[in-house]
Amino acid sequence: MLSKIREDVTKGIQSPGKILPSLQSRLLARIDFFQERRYSTRAEKALTGLDKQAVRRDRVASLVNVLDLNSGEIERYLTELDSKREFLALMNERHEHIRTAGIGTGTSDWIDCETVYLVTRALKPSVVVETGIQFGATSAYILLALDQNGAGQLHSIDLPWPGLAGVGEPLGIGYLAPEWLRHRWHVILGDSTEHLPKLLADLGRIDMFNHDSLHTYKFMTWEYRTVWPYLRPGGVLASHDIRRHNAFQDFCRRNGPAPYTLIYNQGVARKPE
Repeated sequence: MLSKIREDVTKGIQSPGKILPSLQSRLLARIDFFQERRYSTRAEKALTGLDKQAVRRDRVASLVNVLDLNSGEIERYLTELDSKREFLALMNERHEHIRTAGIGTGTSDWIDCETVYLVTRALKPSVVVETGIQFGATSAYILLALDQNGAGQLHSIDLPWPGLAGVGEPLGIGYLAPEWLRHRWHVILGDSTEHLPKLLADLGRIDMFNHDSLHTYKFMTWEYRTVWPYLRPGGVLASHDIRRHNAFQDFCRRNGPAPYTLIYNQGVARKPE
């Protein structure tokens, strides 16, 4: 790892105009990789002892308030998710493959994946954009929800992860996303600072955005600001890892203010109409 970083730095010194932007992205990806590993270990410990039913009950109330839904609708979607035995069995099997292989940094927790599924089912978006894929836990739940909706496309952007194989390969990027759901999935491998503005300009309008890439205050705020003009009124701005700092909360308060809720480590906000 250190030899590769030294090599990148040397190239950057020799040809700064060509190398530095990509060098910066790769260095940030490596730094975020190790930060994610430490953070995921702490998050996993925090899950121990949580009352699953209490979490689910409180989440229903939170989503009802923010998304202007009735509780029965949210509860039906949750019951529906619990019935997806083939999907859940595959998730468990592939999570175990990841764990025993000792690679990566962990994945989004069941609480946050459920939350994103419920939001996607309730909103019924035509166009969803996310940044950050890694093993594709959140992507898998969004794709399942779109499949249940019978419509919608997911556009995902992520940098190649150090040590992970490519998309579609065993234990590679997006490994958790079932093959039978991938026909709605469009993956872009690269830096979101380069690809997110281009993608949004091409799409014109989106219904839902989920952040799960570089988790610094500055970068998260940049992504929110970049997406906001393209997010339709009534659309959803979602973000993972909102417990690290107040980037999500501060952005929502400054814009609208947009009604929002924090459910474990997932933020959900609705753009005012």
